[in-house]
Amino acid sequence: MDGPTSEGPDEKRMPHQQERYPNRWAPVLVAWSDPGESLRLVGDTAGFAGSFPFPVGDDRVYVTGGVTLDGPQFNKIIGDEDGRVRARAVIEHELGHLVGLAHIPDSGQLMNPDGVKGLATYGPGDLTGLNQLGKGPCFAGI
Repeated sequence: MDGPTSEGPDEKRMPHQQERYPNRWAPVLVAWSDPGESLRLVGDTAGFAGSFPFPVGDDRVYVTGGVTLDGPQFNKIIGDEDGRVRARAVIEHELGHLVGLAHIPDSGQLMNPDGVKGLATYGPGDLTGLNQLGKGPCFAGI
């Protein structure tokens, strides 16, 4: 963990920022935002995430990325009866995207795009996906 930053969310964020992070990939950025700053948060979208793929031969290695969360919407979510559970679910869902999980139609999984009331952590299918991602090759020195 690098700690706090003055860097804000940016959909065109560069994976190399020599002045800010010399001689390395930019770290994953987790940022609070709002629909005025991040248009993808308009409506009921509480967050979004993505990774930056770096080509290595026929493979792609995800070297950095970001998670952007809607601060005003999280304030409303936290105020609800099951707000902490829902907030955790949104964060874990977006972290799943960060590491490579996609949306799935199974309503019993956290990576379902519509969310599942009461589900706060990854379901069995989500865990299978994470397991598959973890079996990928390691690319030292990237």
